[in-house]
Amino acid sequence: MVKKVSLKEQIREGIFKEIIKGELTGILNEKELIERYEVSKTSVREALIELCQQDVLRVIPRCGYEVVTVSDRDVRDATELRMLLELSCFERAVANMTPEDIARFKDWAFQLKHTLSMEIWQYWDRNLSFHVQFNAFAGNRLMNETLSKTLNILWRANAQQWKRKQATQMQLEGQHPHQVMMLLLEEGKVAEAKKVLEDDIRKIPKVMSEF
Repeated sequence: MVKKVSLKEQIREGIFKEIIKGELTGILNEKELIERYEVSKTSVREALIELCQQDVLRVIPRCGYEVVTVSDRDVRDATELRMLLELSCFERAVANMTPEDIARFKDWAFQLKHTLSMEIWQYWDRNLSFHVQFNAFAGNRLMNETLSKTLNILWRANAQQWKRKQATQMQLEGQHPHQVMMLLLEEGKVAEAKKVLEDDIRKIPKVMSEF
C-alpha cells in the first residue's frame, strides 16, 4: 500500500528541499511561504513548527523563522549516531534481503555512479534514500526514522559547505563505496561489505572539512 502524504508533509519537504538548494535563505516569512506554495496559513504553520521541532528552523519572535546552522559538533555527533544505527542493523538487513533485493541495490549504486554530473542536492537526496531504504530491511522502524533524521542533519551541513564554496555540481570519480559494498554482498562477503560502509561513514566529517 502506498502511504498517503499529507499536505503538511508535502510543504515541510518542499521547504526543506528549498533550504538545501539555497533557494530559501535568511528569515522565512509565513506570508511569503503561503503565497509561494498557494496553501492555507494553517498548513504552512504546521510544516514550520515541525521543522522547528527537527531543529531545521528556529523561531525569531515578530520576525519569522531562521534556518539553523549545523555546527562541527553536530556533524561529529550525527556521524557517531550513524555508526551506531547503520552498523548495528547491517547483518540483520542483509539477512532479510533476497538475491533480487541485493541486485536491485547494486543496480541503484551503479546508476548513481554513472551519473557523471548532477546537482549536489540531488546526489545527497539519492545517497540518503539508498542508506535509509537499505537500513529498512533490518525491520526496526524507530531506528530507521532516527537514521533518516540523522542523515538530514549531515545533508544540511553539506548544503552549508556548498553555499560557502559556491559549488553546485557533484563530480563522481572512481568506484563509489555503494558499488563496492553491493558487489561484496553479491559474493556473500558480509563482513567486508560492512567494513566498506563503516569507512564510508567515517570519512564524511573529513571530506566536509576539506570541501
